[in-house]
Amino acid sequence: MRILENNKQKKKLKIAFRKWSPLSLQFINYVKNILDPELPKTLILLKVIALEGIFVKNFRNFPLVVFRIWIIPTIEKCSMSSLIGIFIENVFLQKPTQKNLDFFLPKDWNWKFSFEIPNFSHIKGEPYTKQLNDKERISAAFENRGVRKTLNECYIK
Repeated sequence: MRILENNKQKKKLKIAFRKWSPLSLQFINYVKNILDPELPKTLILLKVIALEGIFVKNFRNFPLVVFRIWIIPTIEKCSMSSLIGIFIENVFLQKPTQKNLDFFLPKDWNWKFSFEIPNFSHIKGEPYTKQLNDKERISAAFENRGVRKTLNECYIK
């Protein structure tokens, strides 16, 4: 019986992956030009953000889709984790996400991005995740000249 449940779950995951993978690939394309603030490599090459770390949850009874995006720092004590998260969130907010989501989702659906630094990847994963999902802190970070300067330096045009 347990094997059948696992097979059903695997089948559902495959269907969900086929349904949402084009949109996840779009999201990966958004961040392909961001450099790590400390290393001269892109976040994709360092696997800070990857296709396997983009999770999509849609609700049957409510027209809402939540995109949960994992940000995996290169080391467990990375001091730039929250800054990298801010960069990724900035790119998602600046790109034409609405246009792409309108293409994939019905017009009356809502969507939300949730950024997460998992506890297994960083010592301070939970507090950093709270910071990344706090709109006021993100807005305050974008007002900081030093953060904006670093953001401009880390983005390949």
